[in-house]
Amino acid sequence: MVLPDAVESAGDILLDSGTEVKNMLIVNKDRLFLENIGAVRELSKVTDNLGHRIEELESHTVRMSRLTRFGSVKSSASLSTNSSSYKSKRSRSEGSLFRNRWIQGAILVLVGIMTLCLLAMATLYILDYQRRLDDDDFPIMPENVTTPTTTMPIPTGGIILTTKSMRT
Repeated sequence: MVLPDAVESAGDILLDSGTEVKNMLIVNKDRLFLENIGAVRELSKVTDNLGHRIEELESHTVRMSRLTRFGSVKSSASLSTNSSSYKSKRSRSEGSLFRNRWIQGAILVLVGIMTLCLLAMATLYILDYQRRLDDDDFPIMPENVTTPTTTMPIPTGGIILTTKSMRT
């Protein structure tokens, strides 16, 4: 929609550079702002109405599918509705990849295999760690560290005994 009343003529204007603009047109920002607010309100009403209509149609579809499932609707109108609802259900189920039972089963099998692999890797890691501890691959005390020696006199024979202190 064109708003001719949002544009006003300011007449001839002389700019700072010295050029003259004849019949300068100025846009009324307030008028455009108010029109914008009105348009947003109208669009909001339209989308709300469409949302309500969609909810009503979905509830009617659910009711009709329940009624046709239990065989309580026998009219020809319900048959045409039933066939169209079947087509819409079929197209919805075909549209979603994860609604297919085969794909769901394949995903579950793959997750199970991944879990078994993770458990096998953890078990192998623990067994390797235990083997390395048993083979002294991981010494408790590094070899290049010197240990302090202590001398203790033995009172009976006067022999000096030298021992290494051990860390535990």
